[in-house]
Amino acid sequence: MSYKMKDFLDKFFDLCREYQQDIPPQKMAEVLREYADRIDG
Repeated sequence: MSYKMKDFLDKFFDLCREYQQDIPPQKMAEVLREYADRIDG
């Protein structure tokens, strides 16, 4: 895994942990799936 990808994932998971009290993990996953669908076209 490239350094940039690892750095991104570390920051992303830190952000998820920070907000998991307010946003359930299932909702975060739903948002990510929706994002992936949009970029896939």
